[in-house]
Amino acid sequence: MKKSLRLLALSLTVAAALPLLPTAEPVAYGEPAKKHDAAAVEQARQRMETGQALFSQGRYAQAMTEFEAAYATQPYGAFLYNAAVAAEKAKDLQRAIAHYKEFLASDPNASDAPEIKSVIDKLEKALSAPPPDVDAGAPVDGGVASDGGAPEVAAPDAETTARMRSLVLIESEPPGAPLAIYERTFPTAAPWKADGSPGWKKILTGIKTPQDISLNIGHYHVVIEPFQDFHRSETDINLAPGHVYTFKANLSQGAFLGFLKVKSPVEGARVYIDDPPPHKHAPAGRTPFAGLVDSGEHTVWIEAPGYEPFEKKVEVAHGETAQFVAELAHVSYGYLRVEGNSDEVTIEIDGKPYPAFKNLTGPTRIKLPAGKHKVVLDASGRKKFKGEIDVPRGQEVGVHATLIDLYPRGKAVGFGVLSAAAIAGAIVTLPETKIVINKEDPNVEKGKLDLFRGLSTGLFIGAGVFTAASLFFSFYDPDPDSLVKLDKAQDLKDDDDKKASIAPRIRAIAPMIGQSGGGLSIGGTF
Repeated sequence: MKKSLRLLALSLTVAAALPLLPTAEPVAYGEPAKKHDAAAVEQARQRMETGQALFSQGRYAQAMTEFEAAYATQPYGAFLYNAAVAAEKAKDLQRAIAHYKEFLASDPNASDAPEIKSVIDKLEKALSAPPPDVDAGAPVDGGVASDGGAPEVAAPDAETTARMRSLVLIESEPPGAPLAIYERTFPTAAPWKADGSPGWKKILTGIKTPQDISLNIGHYHVVIEPFQDFHRSETDINLAPGHVYTFKANLSQGAFLGFLKVKSPVEGARVYIDDPPPHKHAPAGRTPFAGLVDSGEHTVWIEAPGYEPFEKKVEVAHGETAQFVAELAHVSYGYLRVEGNSDEVTIEIDGKPYPAFKNLTGPTRIKLPAGKHKVVLDASGRKKFKGEIDVPRGQEVGVHATLIDLYPRGKAVGFGVLSAAAIAGAIVTLPETKIVINKEDPNVEKGKLDLFRGLSTGLFIGAGVFTAASLFFSFYDPDPDSLVKLDKAQDLKDDDDKKASIAPRIRAIAPMIGQSGGGLSIGGTF
């Protein structure tokens, strides 16, 4: 496979315990590798760091498993080589031999193939030799004691740690640029010069960007030769074991790039780099963000709906990773999205009127300071809702009003009319009213007065009963009060702060039949 073919191009010793062999001539490769995806690079970086951490703790078997899993998903040769070293330290000699052989099979012409073969021969001899006498309960490196206790971890020494290789990813814009890599062979060597410098040796040549390369611990100089109309780009790199380094040369500027990682508690927050508000360009990406940027100081803005913009200056060194976490804070306001079960619902909040909800135009969206607000919702022929609603910071709450029809008051009106009539009749038939039929017969006048007196009293009593009934049915209401249902607060979406109202849309088309005919009822937002 092409990636593995490029990984053993270095003339390096496999282990300090092995004899040093002469360094081979620089190896030339042809086709460039594919461009490195930022997400894949970040995943490779995490896998490499995890495996290296386990190896540094002496947990060799676990480190081997991590490197194997990393190689299965991202076949960078550095993972395979490090898995072989970890297997060797974990005393899993068969696995170590298999990984080394797989390494050589992928690149039989590797410059340090003789050293790898020497390691294989040494391990095969050790595998065929009779096992030494050891205590049954004694653990091996990275192993587990026979009594089932915790593993005894023996951290590797400096020479063993130095055997772990790092993955170096090199790109250029535009791609396809000729690339050469020089290794410093003497710690005290003077800085590299194009016309030749003692203490430096060219170890890779004839390759083109992008490339993924496996390198041992050490100091190197990377050179992108003049390409088309572009000038030379170069940089020094100092590698620690078991890491992933990403370099990108911007040939138009003659500069190498660094790596920037940004995280935030809000996934998908927009990331702007050196593009102050109001932003003139699309976001550089979204959190969690990982990408290549020019080396130097940058100003980064992180923005998410419902949160205050976050601004930070960050220094990015070429080939290094700068990272930070944006601690976003919610804005001091939120939204209510009001709708009801009537064709039109008037809205009053804290004593101020707001645009009414209309079934035809959809929910009414209202921006309010965060906190509790007194809300009154009303509709013709329905009971008012009066209550308190809490508006969260930087979020939106849906308010669904169920306004109950007013209880019919026909009985109250009827009894009120009867009460009024009774009172009027009682007044007319008061005993003081003199109605004489026959003036010559005083008994007739007296009998008439007695009759009217009784009738008037009865009417007064009836008026009182009717009045009480009218008052009772005026206040009697067996139906429940109007109420609202609140949705769970939702985070805002992109551009929610810019929306003045709900966008036009058709909500429903339904048949409608009435006394005068039929048709279609169309509801929507216009």
